[in-house]
Amino acid sequence: EQALAIFKATDNREGEAQSLHNIGSMFIQQDQYLKALENYKLALAIRQKIRNKQGKAESLHSIGLAYQCLNKNSEALEFYRQALVIFKQIGDRWGEGNTLNNIGLIYTSLGNYFQALEAFQLALVIREEIKDRAGQGFTLNNIGQVYFRLGQYPKALAIYQQSLSISEEVKDLPTKGISINNFGEIYSEIGQSLKALEFYQQALAIRRQIGDRSGESYTLVGIGEIYSDLGEHAEALKFYQQALAINQEIGDRNGEGNILNHIGLVYFSTGQYAKALETFQLSLEISKEISDRQGEGALFNNIGDVYIQLGQYGQAAEFYRQALTILKEVGDRGGEGSTLTNIGSMYNYLGEYAKALESLQQALVIRREIGDVRGEGITLNNIGFAYIKLGQYSKALEFLQQALALHSKVKNRMEKS
Repeated sequence: EQALAIFKATDNREGEAQSLHNIGSMFIQQDQYLKALENYKLALAIRQKIRNKQGKAESLHSIGLAYQCLNKNSEALEFYRQALVIFKQIGDRWGEGNTLNNIGLIYTSLGNYFQALEAFQLALVIREEIKDRAGQGFTLNNIGQVYFRLGQYPKALAIYQQSLSISEEVKDLPTKGISINNFGEIYSEIGQSLKALEFYQQALAIRRQIGDRSGESYTLVGIGEIYSDLGEHAEALKFYQQALAINQEIGDRNGEGNILNHIGLVYFSTGQYAKALETFQLSLEISKEISDRQGEGALFNNIGDVYIQLGQYGQAAEFYRQALTILKEVGDRGGEGSTLTNIGSMYNYLGEYAKALESLQQALVIRREIGDVRGEGITLNNIGFAYIKLGQYSKALEFLQQALALHSKVKNRMEKS
């Protein structure tokens, strides 16, 4: 701030812009994203006036980053695209690769996996071209994460291994921690709990070593998920509470809301529906506070699931409707597909099979469009159930056989892993 005052006094406009930019970056590190955004926008205004194209691109990129941290994905994409155009014009390959990588992260969070892969592959080509080894390792991790979400586990493992090798070569401990944590996620997903825990413990040690409190919390959540899947709910809650304490300590409201959601899911799994509802509501309050519309949509879905179990179908339908509206608004195709499947399942419960099929067919289109194999299998099963109830057995068999084929495909991938 002292530097900013000096640059203003001496009418050094670029110096003033750079100081504002640096203050914005400081606020990003402190998770104060609105303050970061304010300073980045002031820097951008100056750089536009003095026609500093490089500085303008950097400011546009940073504004995109602040919006991304605020989970305002459409705004983030808009600024990243503007930055990308300028980085290409001025030949800044590093800026271009960095921006493409962040665009890929947004598409991943929205469930647009093929668009994410396209952006990551472009970023990887650039990072290889400019010999940015650390950047390559980071982008490879992101590509692996997409294949993980697509259920292509052997491919994800191979890519994570490439990332790990690079991070060890360049002594990049943060990325090494991410890669090892990602191994844990895969082994957790395919049911190899002991192996998953081994990787999570390694990741936890690295993250504690480098003081990555946010990463430490993320790994603790992964460990909690393993115990939850094993039915050891008290142990799961213990790890979630540790993660929650870290997020409260560092002021990460987004992370805090996410962990409360996990805690709510434990209560839901154990039939403690009142506690689940209370915890989901706490998480929802945080999502609203930080304007995380995507998080709101996911939580409305979970609250709808609770009301289904309580037999309050009218309440469930209202929450699913709100979830669907929000998830469409923010472009979360994966979330939209899940919600439509939930609505279809609800109509199956109610015996309204024609309405169920209408929602489930919409869900199936989305699941296939984004390559969500696991979700596609769940939706096909629900469609088969509806046709059984309608007495259309040949139709039911057709969809159930498709579901079985997908289940076998996923199982084979797991065995290969």
